[in-house]
Amino acid sequence: MSRRLLLLENPEDNICQVLASVLQRSGYATELATTLASCLETVRARPTDVVLMITNNIHTPSAFEVAEAIRAERSNCGFVFLAGSDCDGREPFLAAGYEFRVHSIPLPIPELRDLIAQAMADPAATFVIPKKKQEPAL
Repeated sequence: MSRRLLLLENPEDNICQVLASVLQRSGYATELATTLASCLETVRARPTDVVLMITNNIHTPSAFEVAEAIRAERSNCGFVFLAGSDCDGREPFLAAGYEFRVHSIPLPIPELRDLIAQAMADPAATFVIPKKKQEPAL
């Protein structure tokens, strides 16, 4: 089984850079992305099992818009959302019926590895996009 992990965060922060080296020692093939374009390019070019995002460090577009774009490219990609605060733009997505969980950081590395393993085992459950309501046919 592939263990490819993409870590996404804006270029000013370095949390993912540190996490990448720790997770590599745990056997994951990691890549870093700092923009939506580089993230989507990576997802298109190489099968990615899980994308880990620091949601409050991704603003334009929001982390959840990025997750939606990734899911459109790779329906079997899982997500691990981490945040140091709840100011990350999640409210409109939750109100619209999206289902996901954002985990608070700091987080012990063994717990993070467990979240990544869970996301690999059941990627569809990590970010559920609501089905669009169909208009009745006339």
